[in-house]
Amino acid sequence: MKFLKIVGGLILGVVVIGIVLFFMVGTSLFMSVKEVANQPVEQTVLVDDGIKIVVPLVEQYALTFKDLDLCIPESKKEDMFFKKIDAGNLMVSTSCSNDKCTTNVYLEDKDALPTDIKIYLNKNGSCQQETIAASEGTVSLDSYEARVEFTEDLLSKLNISGTYKVKPKTSTNYSSWQMMGSKKLSLNYSEKVSGDTLLINDIEKAKIIYK
Repeated sequence: MKFLKIVGGLILGVVVIGIVLFFMVGTSLFMSVKEVANQPVEQTVLVDDGIKIVVPLVEQYALTFKDLDLCIPESKKEDMFFKKIDAGNLMVSTSCSNDKCTTNVYLEDKDALPTDIKIYLNKNGSCQQETIAASEGTVSLDSYEARVEFTEDLLSKLNISGTYKVKPKTSTNYSSWQMMGSKKLSLNYSEKVSGDTLLINDIEKAKIIYK
């Protein structure tokens, strides 16, 4: 019985440690996402012949790796936090066709490449982590992005209160979110444009001008 109590105590201790680590990792990821999501937006609101919101249109660059044979080690298939591709704090997207994948690593600065990225690849019948130099990828212009922040000042000028939905008139690639701060709208374009129109509850409310 004493042996069973000791074993039970050890198992309980491992479970508790596992739960603590789970929440530590989860909290760390959440804080990282929250910091990015809550970054203030550089914008100017003009009230001149209608409301105009002036924001930067920023070039988005990607470091691309093609024809990758990605994999997940058998021991990691149940790990919800496992990453096949480790590019540090940079965002990554992957698309695959016929067992070959293309991975884009989105750069914060096209002139500040990571030294390398770590990728799990099928090698000789086994799944192994390989370190690939950034120089093996190709840097290219991926898209253009702009953001609008719905501050109290902007909402006041738009005469908006309560619950509301936002979207652009032109861009079909957009997203909006609100996380511990003002609501934000991200707009993406495949080519450079001069502006868009802001719709709130499907009603045109302001012009968005890109600089």
